[in-house]
Amino acid sequence: MHKIKFLRGELGYTQQELAEKASLSLRTIQRIESGNTVPKGHTLRVLAKALEVEPQLLVNTTERENADVIKSKIRLINLSAVVFLAVPFGNILVPIIVWQKAKKIDPLVEESGKQIINYQIWWSILLCIFLSSSPFLQFFFFPKFPLILIVLFVFIFINFFFIAWVTTQINKGNYRFFTSKWSLI
Repeated sequence: MHKIKFLRGELGYTQQELAEKASLSLRTIQRIESGNTVPKGHTLRVLAKALEVEPQLLVNTTERENADVIKSKIRLINLSAVVFLAVPFGNILVPIIVWQKAKKIDPLVEESGKQIINYQIWWSILLCIFLSSSPFLQFFFFPKFPLILIVLFVFIFINFFFIAWVTTQINKGNYRFFTSKWSLI
């Protein structure tokens, strides 16, 4: 099963190390990874525990079910960025936490999560720069209206727009959202 092999690789285990961690034989791990055996019952539970995932993640599912799980995890990472309204830098911290738990599912979740988090980091950096410089530019642009509020509302709108746009892209099956030469994650 390619999922077990992928997860084993993500954790940096050899087949022997996984067998020892799960208290299974090396031959059992080899049979499962080659597709000759499907893990069930006790074997499924100890493998899931050793790989630090839920047992149902290791059970064979259809391509459609896999695609739906991948899509929902990427959507969750994206939508969790809305937390920035209540928690400073929550648009980075919460998606990272969700991404760390979900990236084991599929390389697409890992890559898409990186893109989303990278955008949120850049958005936060730019917001901080513009907010901190707005009091100095206040006099030149809007002497009677606080420029800092305009900057804040514009950036909030931009982030909501990005989150909504990414959600529509995910629903369409497009997982390329934000590419940058200066990736921060």
